[in-house]
Amino acid sequence: MTVSSKAYQYFVYGHRQLLNIAPVIPYEIVMVILSLTLSWFYQLQNKKIHNISTLLSAETKGAMIDGVMSAGIGVAAFFILFIDKKSPLSFLLYTGDSFITVIIVLFIIRIPLRIMKNALIEISGGLTQDQGIKSFIERAIQSHLTTDFSIDDCKIYKVGMSFKACISVSSRTDMVDTKKLTTYKKNILNDLSRKISFINIIFIYSNIGEKS
Repeated sequence: MTVSSKAYQYFVYGHRQLLNIAPVIPYEIVMVILSLTLSWFYQLQNKKIHNISTLLSAETKGAMIDGVMSAGIGVAAFFILFIDKKSPLSFLLYTGDSFITVIIVLFIIRIPLRIMKNALIEISGGLTQDQGIKSFIERAIQSHLTTDFSIDDCKIYKVGMSFKACISVSSRTDMVDTKKLTTYKKNILNDLSRKISFINIIFIYSNIGEKS
């Protein structure tokens, strides 16, 4: 918004302020190094907890965006150094940062929007948007339930770093063996603990005795 306002002031009202390019390039180089290093560090820490932290994921992408924007501005500043004041491109001497910033924002705006969408879904107790974690949990559940039960549905919710798996199961007998389900639940939780620290499993009984 700031750079767009600056370009508007130049083209509509003729307000001119020559860009001071000299300190921009070394500054942006430092910013790129710091931003990408931070992004790598956040990603590494999140990987240690199997990428289940929404906050670290957002910080990773946020630092990466800062680095990309700094790199774009630095490249634009380098080319602006070679523009003559009498050149048809002389307007870039006053508004060059505006154009490069707007272009970069248009390309990467989907990243923070996607982060906000996923965060809002998780905060409201919605289904997890991480397909990798979802598949890992589903495989662990399916591997421990024997032929005594079949899974009719499995919904996995995420709030912060906590998960909840609601599993709708059918019993092939007229009675549900709750002791077996308790054992299965314990085994599933032990298996999932390799990647997930906080998860609750809820079994929902359905179609008792109807499976052949």
